[in-house]
Amino acid sequence: MVDISEISLTNEIAREILTYEFISVLYMDGSYIIDPVIDEIYSISPEESIKILDILSEEGYFRKEVVRGAYCRECFSTDLIREYVCPKCHSSRIIKDRILRHKCGYKGVKRAFINSYALKCPKCHAKLYREGEDYFDEGVKYKCIACGAIFDEPMALYRCSRCGAKYFGKPPEMIIINYEKVVI
Repeated sequence: MVDISEISLTNEIAREILTYEFISVLYMDGSYIIDPVIDEIYSISPEESIKILDILSEEGYFRKEVVRGAYCRECFSTDLIREYVCPKCHSSRIIKDRILRHKCGYKGVKRAFINSYALKCPKCHAKLYREGEDYFDEGVKYKCIACGAIFDEPMALYRCSRCGAKYFGKPPEMIIINYEKVVI
């Protein structure tokens, strides 16, 4: 372990930081919150504080732990529930099934075509005999029960269980970096 006086960054600040047992850094929405507020106490930027903490961690004075998670921007809760929804109408009433397209233009889930052990178009009622001629198999996709949209992948919706806020796609992310002093 290198002596603290050998650390090139502001030796006095580094020595002062070593008096803390635990320091936590929260990064969200492009800004840092450091507890205790060493950046304000020593009049240095949050980035400089983190740089010093990382050096002290690399030198074995602190144990560094990084935790990533999603949070709600409205109430700051981390209790988000993920569900998958239709990208068109945002309904969660979606099914995954094989999609067939008849030459008359009708497209739907395979189970809609099954009629008394045979395939029959639900629109024009013609019997389907040969794949590639009478009908085409478009593979497994999703269909929305609410609006009828057919899509390759559903959209992720994150809902805050505390306040009900919704985030489509990817929720806001936070990073927590904990620095715990190593007891020698």
